[in-house]
Amino acid sequence: MQIIDRKNHIPQKKSVVALGNFDGIHLGHAALINKAVALANESGLLSCVYTFSDHPSNFKNGINRIITDNSEKAQILSDLCADLLCLDDFDEVKNLSCRQFCEEILVKALGCEIAICGDNYSFGAGRSGNADTLKREMEALGKKVVVLDCVLKHGECINSTRVRELICEGKMEEAAELLGRRYSFCSEVVHGKKLGRILGSPTVNQFFPEKKLRPKNGVYISLCVFDGKKYAGVTNVGTNPTVNDGENTPVLCETHIIGFDGDLYGKEVRIEFCRHLRDEKKFSSLDELKKEILQNISQAQEYFEREKLL
Repeated sequence: MQIIDRKNHIPQKKSVVALGNFDGIHLGHAALINKAVALANESGLLSCVYTFSDHPSNFKNGINRIITDNSEKAQILSDLCADLLCLDDFDEVKNLSCRQFCEEILVKALGCEIAICGDNYSFGAGRSGNADTLKREMEALGKKVVVLDCVLKHGECINSTRVRELICEGKMEEAAELLGRRYSFCSEVVHGKKLGRILGSPTVNQFFPEKKLRPKNGVYISLCVFDGKKYAGVTNVGTNPTVNDGENTPVLCETHIIGFDGDLYGKEVRIEFCRHLRDEKKFSSLDELKKEILQNISQAQEYFEREKLL
């Protein structure tokens, strides 16, 4: 897949353009993109995904809400066999009228012959246009528009807002049902206080990526991915109140990788959240904390044996 800059892109071939914010690329998004790829293959066109590098809807009340960052988004779209990805700057196009957007962005810049969107799609200055507007404007330019109904799960439309709610509530298995994969993050392993090693369960320590949506504090069964391999893990997201006091303690992700005792400092490790085990709490002593950690490790081992994920 090629990532293109809309301002410098000269279409060499006409395209089918999938439109949306696509945060999370959940099963509803995947259905739309799969349709775009299929239409492109049938018509001898390129499949292009048009979205934004940053979008205001991904941030609310100063809280980061991104489910998939741009690198994750690109990887997932590549796996879905899209030919092109255009990550546009929202501020540069937000004031375009619906007609300007169709003429200047879709047709001129991207060579769009067929546009495809969901039934809740909105565009144009002040979100003035919807799927019907897109259809009318594009057909006036001699182009086609395909509008897909939302994908249902348990009788409800899959949407990014619901996925965010589930992640924030720690309901990782339900979130994975809507995403089609486990929620995850990837960041560099940093040095910690070595408390886990003192307690007999060494951890890899990571800061959560700045713009990514962080799940609620607590302990999770996790999969740890590095060097092309997956390992069972137990991840604590929080401030470790048993040993840290004060509101200024940064949130850290501490993961005990079961059966691994190597050095991962400076390495990028992906953590996939499988299941929430318990909320974070302050223990009366380090011995109590150690007992709880051992119990959580045992719970994780039972989970992986039962689910056969490794």
